[in-house]
Amino acid sequence: MTATPKLVIFRMLNLLLVVMLLYLGFRIIVPYVTGFNWSEMDWNSNEITDPFEILASADVGKRTILNEDKACIEYFSLKDASEIKVVCSSQ
Repeated sequence: MTATPKLVIFRMLNLLLVVMLLYLGFRIIVPYVTGFNWSEMDWNSNEITDPFEILASADVGKRTILNEDKACIEYFSLKDASEIKVVCSSQ
């Protein structure tokens, strides 16, 4: 049995819908699982959080530190506690 063009198009649209729903679920669930918001996961500060940065968030911790009498958040590697970046409030 050969697939008709309508059936092929229908299956392709279904596949596209599934991919879109998976992507949407990914965008909604990841911030809750990692504890970071999207801008925090932008490790290279290029204003785009790509999938590799999101996956890297699983190996990153954050803690509050004092830096020159300012409250800052330090992001560090869970593997060896090395600093990844420090973000200080502008106040």
